[in-house]
Amino acid sequence: MSNQRPNIVNAAQAVPNGPDLALHTQAEAARLLRISERSLERHRVQGTGPRYASLGRRIVYTRADLHAWVQACSRCSTSEP
Repeated sequence: MSNQRPNIVNAAQAVPNGPDLALHTQAEAARLLRISERSLERHRVQGTGPRYASLGRRIVYTRADLHAWVQACSRCSTSEP
């Protein structure tokens, strides 16, 4: 018998690890967006915020989704809707 441990892959290794696919908690996402966590919660409830994933009781955001939301909110004039 060998004394080698079975090769176990943890959850962090199973997720592709690129800068756009990194998972951010609500607090981290709020800091990146420079808004309050409460504002982020409100956007989530109203369906007006960035895409998110619910992992059990944890809410996480990818950097790509945060970036896409900021781009979608970009305006060139105050007269745009």
